[in-house]
Amino acid sequence: ASRADSTAAPAESPLVARPVLSAPSGPRILQLPSSAPGTVALRLSVPVEEAPIEAGAAQALAALARARLPGLVGPLGIDADVSRTPWGIAYAVTGPSTDVDYLAWVLRELVGPPTLTRTNEARALLRREWTRRRETGRGRVELRLRTTTSIGQPPLLGSGPTIDALTPAGLQELWIRTHRPERMTLIVAGEVAPEILLASFDRLGSREMPAAAPAEVPVPADARAEPLDLLRTAAGVAWSAPEPLSPELAVAAVFLAEEIRASDPGFEARVALWESAGRSTLALIGAAYRRDLGDLRRWLASGLERVADRIGPADVERVVRRLRTDILSGARTPVGQVRLVGRFVDAGVGEAGVVAYLDRLERLTAAELATALRRISDADPVTVEIDR
Repeated sequence: ASRADSTAAPAESPLVARPVLSAPSGPRILQLPSSAPGTVALRLSVPVEEAPIEAGAAQALAALARARLPGLVGPLGIDADVSRTPWGIAYAVTGPSTDVDYLAWVLRELVGPPTLTRTNEARALLRREWTRRRETGRGRVELRLRTTTSIGQPPLLGSGPTIDALTPAGLQELWIRTHRPERMTLIVAGEVAPEILLASFDRLGSREMPAAAPAEVPVPADARAEPLDLLRTAAGVAWSAPEPLSPELAVAAVFLAEEIRASDPGFEARVALWESAGRSTLALIGAAYRRDLGDLRRWLASGLERVADRIGPADVERVVRRLRTDILSGARTPVGQVRLVGRFVDAGVGEAGVVAYLDRLERLTAAELATALRRISDADPVTVEIDR
């Protein structure tokens, strides 16, 4: 049977997953109360840890699975999606409860062995996206910030050398190593009998003996990026908290976004909040002409301190209420339920992780937030500046 989370929460909560007895040859199964009678959402997550030379391979596996979607969901018009998450790959399908057998079949097909004959297409998609991000100063800043703050983790998108190194055999090996039933978690929103779930997802994924990850294969040096003809200097700063989902950084991100909209700083600026295994990262990224470059640098460097200095109890209460509303609004449908709860389960915070997060968010005081942000700000932030 699946393990139960130790966080106390009402069993009837639509955001608390109840473990369902799992077959030895099937995934761990968690079930959520139905939020929309007649509709079922299924989300299967697969944790993926890439070796450095494999960086981007999970993105390619997700792209290969996504390419199969039109032929699987077109006949009935059901919703389905495949996404690369900070923790692995998530496969999701949603449709009428009367078609649960078909939904399960679609999910099995998506999670099945990759269509290796389309490896060149997947590699080309990755290469285009990686190249697109390197064609602007802001894109290069983001890539460098993400790579530097993801300590010990290969970049999700990969790099030029690792994308070029993708092969059908390598993708097959990664799928065999990661897509094993005992490593998967299935989250179900809707009324589906446990017997149906057990029968539908028994013997899912790979059952071959996996090869060891190619951890010792060296990654070739990336080619030096071509200089850009930039009129403005792009720069960024990133702070990290040592947890996968930080409510303090989520609140700070809202305050900083509000500041940008209200103050018109005179240069381009934006806020980003990233999640990765074991950490949350808040980034400020901007671009300025030379005359405004000093202002941009000061704005970036003092970001968390400004939030810590100006917030009051009423400000925190307002932002917390907004975040809570956004989170709960996204979980009003079965597909929203499985995505939200799945995100917390994948991050390793447990079946009641959403409830625990909301409780921590609502208990957050202005003084506690200021202390936490100053502590994060005092740690060494990652800074990047690109002018060509």
